[in-house]
Amino acid sequence: MLAYTVHLMADQTEAPPPGQNPVNHDDQTADDDPSSTVLDLTSFQLHDLDSVELPSSLTELDLTTNRLTGLDPQIATFSNLKKLFLRQNLIEDAAIEPISG
Repeated sequence: MLAYTVHLMADQTEAPPPGQNPVNHDDQTADDDPSSTVLDLTSFQLHDLDSVELPSSLTELDLTTNRLTGLDPQIATFSNLKKLFLRQNLIEDAAIEPISG
């Protein structure tokens, strides 16, 4: 099982715990919702999400700089997910199907 930390941040300007990287984006997280659940899996070299247990309350997921080749179907089940970052992966346009109507 992959080890990771989920941060529940009421104030997105507060510093993360020592040794943790903040999710760094230009705009506010998850539409400024103070109860946002943010998960930063940047640079984990993930090929898929099989080894990751994602919390159902997830509002923002950063999968930047991994080895993903497609969009995992479980992502479509997160009704609270507002932001999904997939930059710098191995995903081709043909591998992406719409996750909402």
